[in-house]
Amino acid sequence: MIDLKLSNDDKPFDVSYLYNQWILQQKEKKRGYFLLSNSLEEYLPLVKTAAMNLYLFYAIHAKNEYGYSYFSNDEIAKRLGVSKKTISNWVKTLLDAGLIARKAQQNSSSITYLLPTTDLIINSDNLNKTQKIMELLRNEGYKLTIPITITVISDNNMQTYKYYQYSRKYEKDNNSITRKVIINDKTIANVQKPANLFFTRSNFSWFTTKQTGFKDSFNIIWRLKPNQKDNSENRQSILAQLNSEEAINKFKNSYQEEKLY
Repeated sequence: MIDLKLSNDDKPFDVSYLYNQWILQQKEKKRGYFLLSNSLEEYLPLVKTAAMNLYLFYAIHAKNEYGYSYFSNDEIAKRLGVSKKTISNWVKTLLDAGLIARKAQQNSSSITYLLPTTDLIINSDNLNKTQKIMELLRNEGYKLTIPITITVISDNNMQTYKYYQYSRKYEKDNNSITRKVIINDKTIANVQKPANLFFTRSNFSWFTTKQTGFKDSFNIIWRLKPNQKDNSENRQSILAQLNSEEAINKFKNSYQEEKLY
């Protein structure tokens, strides 16, 4: 069958998209994922009550690929043998901890979404998809830290990679956890150009560029040393170290700024 792709793809993503992308990534990396991620332990300081019983209930009944379920508080209370008020308190705990998201329905039930329990990278190969992911993240309370471009120079050629880093902080009882979602904008990936556009010769350098409708983009020039490789793991390690304005300012103070002409 030949798909002409005439269906309407302008429908916005809902929050289940994050869980879908995350669980696919977990499976690919084979990171000890079996029903529940090992990273759930990080949330235990935020969930000190039996609210974790409710999380297990949601996990058991969630759709495998997208992590959502439909239950009213009344029904869950009956199944778990507790009061409706207890379920309401547990729901608030899980919401505050960033383990679930909830959307009200017209009837008494709600859609409950499991949320990723580790940081997530989503690849996007077209502008429409990138914009829909950004809209979803904004609607779910994530904030864009700063767009980062990594240009890798090797053998007089360069390849450019664009990343948008979003983060959201969850707090409960003086404990907190921050989840990050990084969009890897592959629409400009693997673009090769002459490397002599840049003049600095150190391992790393940087410059900033203005972006319409976005924060200024922070651009890193990475000149590979003989023992360095351009791969996803190494680029992600660079991004992980540049997760705040403070870290970026420290990078600026440590490396030379490119003078573009």
